[in-house]
Amino acid sequence: MTTTDSKAWGGTSGHSYTLKRQRDGTTEVDAVVVRVGKNIKGRLLGLVVGTVGKRTRSRSSKRPSRPSKPGTAA
Repeated sequence: MTTTDSKAWGGTSGHSYTLKRQRDGTTEVDAVVVRVGKNIKGRLLGLVVGTVGKRTRSRSSKRPSRPSKPGTAA
């Protein structure tokens, strides 16, 4: 996904997801988020989100997610 119109993000901002099916029936999800601030508000917001996001990501990556039932949204 590419950010096309935003008050804070510009340039090459967007999201990229790679899904890999595992042998045990689970799916590995690799998400890459790129945020390029296009003004002072975007740059400050990027700094805050980047700092808080790193802490949140490190906590959540230590716990495995529950598999969802086939045919349901996660």
